[in-house]
Amino acid sequence: MNFDLVYRKHYPDIYRFAFRLTQNESAAKDFAQEAFTKLYFEIHNSKFIEKPRSWLCSVVINQYKNEFNKQKRKIQFQKSLNGHRNLEAEPETGINEIRRAVYEILQNLPENDRILLMLYQDGYSYKEMAALLKMNENSVGKTLSRSIARLTKALKKEYHELFE
Repeated sequence: MNFDLVYRKHYPDIYRFAFRLTQNESAAKDFAQEAFTKLYFEIHNSKFIEKPRSWLCSVVINQYKNEFNKQKRKIQFQKSLNGHRNLEAEPETGINEIRRAVYEILQNLPENDRILLMLYQDGYSYKEMAALLKMNENSVGKTLSRSIARLTKALKKEYHELFE
């Protein structure tokens, strides 16, 4: 496997996926760089990776989960120290209302729902989604439809004026 070819072919997709997870350009670049660094060492150690795009996405997902959980613990700790003051950062300026609303609701959905919805939007097959999320391929469709329903319900409840 030629690392340079894999990098050129998959970096834009991996970066875009990481950006959609994080909504942060710097974090997305870091996640993509870390995923490709891990791939480089896997190739260097003569390990064969059958589906590099899926493998890279799973690395990004794991990084995201770790970072998300770390940030969540940090915010909870800071809130407990500061009398439950709201310390979450304001959304970036320039993001339109609907995009911000969807992002806010996505952050409150269960982790697997968030990731499944993003993989679906990125065009992954049910088989690829099942492998990345370590779930039964036959369950992906039903789980995805439930995730979409939860997202839709939450958007209508919280932002009814935008989604009527």
